[in-house]
Amino acid sequence: MGLFPSDISRPVWRQGSGVIITNLTPTSANLAAGSSIVLTETEQAVVTVQILQTGSSNLLATADATNWVSGNTSVLTVSSNGVISAVGPGTTTVSAAIAGNNVTSGSITVTSQALQHEWSFNESSGTTAADSVGGANVTLQGTTSLGGGILTLPGGSGNYAKIPAGILVSNNSVTIETWLTDNGPSTWSRAWSFGGSVTVAGDFIQTTILI
Repeated sequence: MGLFPSDISRPVWRQGSGVIITNLTPTSANLAAGSSIVLTETEQAVVTVQILQTGSSNLLATADATNWVSGNTSVLTVSSNGVISAVGPGTTTVSAAIAGNNVTSGSITVTSQALQHEWSFNESSGTTAADSVGGANVTLQGTTSLGGGILTLPGGSGNYAKIPAGILVSNNSVTIETWLTDNGPSTWSRAWSFGGSVTVAGDFIQTTILI
């Protein structure tokens, strides 16, 4: 089943199979946002509604919501499009209006940034570099080596250090700090690669690797 256009303010909606919906008065409305967000991050709040002729189906109505308000602007701000920005530690809510209904999110807690992972490369040998904070140990591939507090990446195909998959999925934004000595890189060499496996200019980039 599809409804189009997705504009709750229009007087008529057309449902699939030629069914015309003329009563767009919401029987319920909801504003959803995550329960926590890290300082300086942003998040899109989502407004949904239910109407009589579509029963319990939740219809997206974020674009039609108005009067976005933060319960405490020293903790969160919210744009006219429902984008939430974390500006200070604390807990508050956001609210909006949709078709005459006032909706409010659950409590949203802003937390300070925290160190999630740290690799010091203090190992003198071996193929594993320990994560002293998050336990996401790095696995050395090819002729990549450890020694003297340094991870040495010799270049060439198959020589890299692999970070466990999925360690960034719970973050909306991250800051990475590293000390790197560039000894004359080869073509397409890079300090970090994140994301899915893709082919760029004929080069295969594997998922979540440091090379």
